[in-house]
Amino acid sequence: MSTSSRWWILLLSEFRRLDRTEQTLLITLTVALLLTKLLIAMVGLERTQWVSMRALRWTARLHVTDHTQLAWAVRAGANVTPVEITCLPRAVVGHALFKAHGYESTIQFGIRQETGELLAHAWVEHAGEVVIGAEEDPDRFHPLTR
Repeated sequence: MSTSSRWWILLLSEFRRLDRTEQTLLITLTVALLLTKLLIAMVGLERTQWVSMRALRWTARLHVTDHTQLAWAVRAGANVTPVEITCLPRAVVGHALFKAHGYESTIQFGIRQETGELLAHAWVEHAGEVVIGAEEDPDRFHPLTR
């Protein structure tokens, strides 16, 4: 059995262990992240945010225990896609999801220079805490918005 076949079997067995809400969120956000990545490239950030806000409104009907379940779903959805999902699509989808569930959040953008290269990062904050995008250590970036 190939390595990729084993990976899919492991993924499916883990998926079955999730409750119905988590399964629904995971499937929805995997698709939303892929489409958001595509839309950002095709129509830009502002229109993509508008579409994401409307497209994810229906998820408010799901019984979500707290904001950490939403952040988990964004991370998990990004980790199972066949392509790399960078910080910007994660932030757009995460922000739209938090808003749909009544959680105040903001997308933050930051830059830093490293070995002569300018790096950028986007993350989502809720109640002063980084909830999506913390793995890139936002404190190392100079915020462009506040």
